[in-house]
Amino acid sequence: MNDKEASQVHFFRKLLFAVIILGAAAAVYFLGYLPRERATKELAAAAEARRNTPPLVNAATVKRAAPSTQLLLPGNITPITEAYIFARAAGYLKRRYVDIGDRVAAG
Repeated sequence: MNDKEASQVHFFRKLLFAVIILGAAAAVYFLGYLPRERATKELAAAAEARRNTPPLVNAATVKRAAPSTQLLLPGNITPITEAYIFARAAGYLKRRYVDIGDRVAAG
């Protein structure tokens, strides 16, 4: 191979390398940047359309409801602290004259 042929081969290798680099850059542009740019423009257009449209308001006819005294709310009732109740005196009862909840008087 003479010098002229060697320089032509070297030139074609450089040209092929440049085409490959440019092709890779074009692929990155078309596969990466363009879809993202398109999505950004669509989002901006949707945001602008939403900003310019009046808000959607739901309206209902007012009517009197039946009176009720019971209010039912969801939730649980739990104590903050718990106290254990033990007998105040040691021993046993021989007789019980009243039951729990009965009304009693002194004597």
